[in-house]
Amino acid sequence: MILSKLKAYLFFQFILIALLSLYQLTWLASSKIKGNINQHEVVSYVTTGGKAIVYDVEYYVDDEMYFVRENIEPLTDEIRYNILFPSFAIINTFENLWIPVITIFSLFFIATSIIFLPTKNNQIIPNGSSIVLTKAKPFIKIIS
Repeated sequence: MILSKLKAYLFFQFILIALLSLYQLTWLASSKIKGNINQHEVVSYVTTGGKAIVYDVEYYVDDEMYFVRENIEPLTDEIRYNILFPSFAIINTFENLWIPVITIFSLFFIATSIIFLPTKNNQIIPNGSSIVLTKAKPFIKIIS
């Protein structure tokens, strides 16, 4: 597939948005459950005194106990867990659901913008170049 510089930029943006949407959809469609918040101390070599307070939010799926560990007190005791892998869970807050996706997209957007979008000097990919996507190595070729 041969793409112009702008079409390649939009193509890579679309692919990442599609992948991040699928990832986010798995979390939004996952099951919610209430857990129990437990506070306890663990050995830490970073903090002064050698101990740190952590919070475990315990939850049960099919009579089996799992937990999510946090370094700060959780704002809620509601958990979202993956249906296929119940041990993979997050606390159900906006930050835990959306910040990873927003961060990944922002970093990718900035990186691809620096690489693909035109500037007057010091272009990484020159104007008028074509980007060739192939199934064999090298997967991406730049033809000036």
